[in-house]
Amino acid sequence: MNVSFMVSNVFSDHMIFQRNRPIKVWGCASPCTTIRGEMNDYLVEAVADENGRWIIEFPALEAGGPYEMVIKTQYDAEKRIKDILIGEVWVCSGQSNTDCPIWGGAPRYRDGWGAMMLLSTTKPFVRLVKNPHQASLDPKFDYKADWMEMTPAMYDRFKSGKRMPSAMGYYFALELANALDI
Repeated sequence: MNVSFMVSNVFSDHMIFQRNRPIKVWGCASPCTTIRGEMNDYLVEAVADENGRWIIEFPALEAGGPYEMVIKTQYDAEKRIKDILIGEVWVCSGQSNTDCPIWGGAPRYRDGWGAMMLLSTTKPFVRLVKNPHQASLDPKFDYKADWMEMTPAMYDRFKSGKRMPSAMGYYFALELANALDI
């Protein structure tokens, strides 16, 4: 049987879920397809509705990890999401100054301090995700999330042409990690 199955791209390797809150994961599949999710000894299940949309919900967990999540159908289609942490999730949002990169090609970013921070910080339990700039009047079901560990390897990824992380978001994440140790 040919069954369509997709887990939203928001859910990807190295991601973090908010601690002490139920964990919801969603996607699309052929209508009436049974979806099963496994993580940290929990097994949850849902059935895709008539439009093919489904949501599974894991119970709230304390800070910890790394975990692996497996989401599959009764027809053995599956997606594995690796290196998941449970901890603090903060959204950094605002106007253009919020998006000001930690380091980049424009003259005001060339002091090198941001590049030095990217190259010298090793906190793999702190993760950053850079969301695409997409205006929408409706909630987005899906977009490509690229979660990154806060390690020197982050510099190489951005040097190759990706947009640098927000300076405000980067330093805020460091402050929170140091203060909360989560």
